[in-house]
Amino acid sequence: MVVILSGAFEQFVRRILRDSVSAINAAGRGYDALENIIKRHNVHKTGVALQTIFEPLDHLNLDYELLSRNLGTCFSGSTQAVLNADAFSIFSSAMSPEKIVEALKRIGVDLKWDSLGKLQAMQSVLEKGDTRETTKAIEEFLKWFGQTRNKISHTGSTGIVITESEFRQFLKFFRTFSSSLASVVETDLRKRHRV
Repeated sequence: MVVILSGAFEQFVRRILRDSVSAINAAGRGYDALENIIKRHNVHKTGVALQTIFEPLDHLNLDYELLSRNLGTCFSGSTQAVLNADAFSIFSSAMSPEKIVEALKRIGVDLKWDSLGKLQAMQSVLEKGDTRETTKAIEEFLKWFGQTRNKISHTGSTGIVITESEFRQFLKFFRTFSSSLASVVETDLRKRHRV
């Protein structure tokens, strides 16, 4: 169940990336108005996605023709640029705090952990009283969960025992963390891209 929860969260982060890029596309801004980091990741991640044409990924359904067509719209002066939303989510394993930050940078979001730590919902789920304590607890919880998941994945059922109480704690945390993370990303995108 822990491995399944981990996979579900990784898929959630991929969805945030894909939906964010789709929202940027829907905003209809010209290519020149996009941030350089987004332009560069679009080219890089599209290239990575195209490299899988002979060995397609089993967890993503990529349309290689569409990837190529969209990439052809992304050039200086283009008023109808279409970023490849699916490409942004390729090869995202986002369990550690560092990996989450790295994934969100693809869409130009510079995640500040304090923006999550100040949320009452996060303080409540982690039973902390202020922003700094909560911020630290979020990062520690993600690291603990990632380590637990890795031990289970690499040692099988004999390597570690998870109690029902611990699993319920994982579920409670990720329900709150996921909605909080989505809210922070959405707020950032609205400010920068008017999506």
